[in-house]
Amino acid sequence: MMLLVSHAFFFGSDAMTNDERVGMVHSPIKRNAIWNLYQSVLMHKSFAQEFDRCAQTLQNYKEPVLCKEQAADFVLIIGESFNRHMSNLYDGAYDTNPRLRQRLAGGRLFVFRDVIASDNGTTQNFKQFLSTASVGETRQWCDAPLFPLVLRRCGYNVVFLSNQFAGAEMDKRFNASMGFFNDPRIASLLFDYRGTRTFAYDEQLVTYYEQQRKTLEQPKRNFVIFHLYGQHQRASERFPEGDTYFKSGDIRSTLNLSEAERQSVADYLNATRYNDLVVDHIIRLFEKRNAIVLYFADHGEEVYNYRHQLGRTDLATDVPRAKREQLDVPFLIYLTPSYAAVHSDMVARLRAAEGRPFMTDDLPHVIFDILGVRSREFVAAKSLINAQYQAPRKRLLQIKKWYE
Repeated sequence: MMLLVSHAFFFGSDAMTNDERVGMVHSPIKRNAIWNLYQSVLMHKSFAQEFDRCAQTLQNYKEPVLCKEQAADFVLIIGESFNRHMSNLYDGAYDTNPRLRQRLAGGRLFVFRDVIASDNGTTQNFKQFLSTASVGETRQWCDAPLFPLVLRRCGYNVVFLSNQFAGAEMDKRFNASMGFFNDPRIASLLFDYRGTRTFAYDEQLVTYYEQQRKTLEQPKRNFVIFHLYGQHQRASERFPEGDTYFKSGDIRSTLNLSEAERQSVADYLNATRYNDLVVDHIIRLFEKRNAIVLYFADHGEEVYNYRHQLGRTDLATDVPRAKREQLDVPFLIYLTPSYAAVHSDMVARLRAAEGRPFMTDDLPHVIFDILGVRSREFVAAKSLINAQYQAPRKRLLQIKKWYE
């Protein structure tokens, strides 16, 4: 009884505030079964309230939207758990991206060198980079239009396929992972088509799209979103056995890694190399069309990079170095030959922007900029590729801490 009374006295009705309180050094109450149950109830209620607000925001969005781009397709590939420091497109020491490096040499793949996620969780990032609101604004993600609705409003056919959240998993309306996609008031406004099944490996998802594309696409102006399983734990399950390239004996580390730890690194590298194959496959599907392909990862992952840590941690309490491994993500834009041929200005803009600091919460503004979307929701100063871009001196994360 005393335990229940102490919980009732110490904790309030806001799950996030409670989480902060229980993490305090001198908190009289730590995580336990009662706390977990109470927090679950509060989070369920919080999600439901967010979904209601998001649905209301979308339904109230009546702005007439214009779009300068009248022909090109746009392909958005969302990777998973990709620490860019494990890629040799960046500073990685292993040959993880042979196909994309070959495209880089061709001059139409642009690699942005200082892009971070705003959080290290998939759901939190999806909410934020779909929303036209930015971290730190007075508006929360659910109080601003989500960018797929804006694109549909200006005539784009929006297709969404996820290899993580579809089918039976998505039937759980308030699932903490992507639950807002399940609310029919939301999904019906965001997508012309949303996938209903997942596959063992990402390339199977791409093949499925390839087989179905005639029924999914319109002749032009398609906005296709692929959400991959990428390098998500367990990495050993993210690539077919036949695509094994790295072995535990290939792993070089200054840490005294065990055989199992070396194998975990090798699995992650194999998943990264397989991801290279998948992304290249998607590019090939659109190679002969007038199209832009943008790839980035929702967040990073620690893979024994500088300490004995695999996976993600609570960045609010972890050491600063953890942000680098868990938030530094790849961000790539590829232009097909036909698109680049008639958009020389875009080639120059992308090349000028490759070194600018950016956070993926402002992704919609980059997309709007590329497609020439004319909307009150577009802010040129938030678009990485715009001459008016205001590069942040410091980047505020969703955990209310600075990245820098």
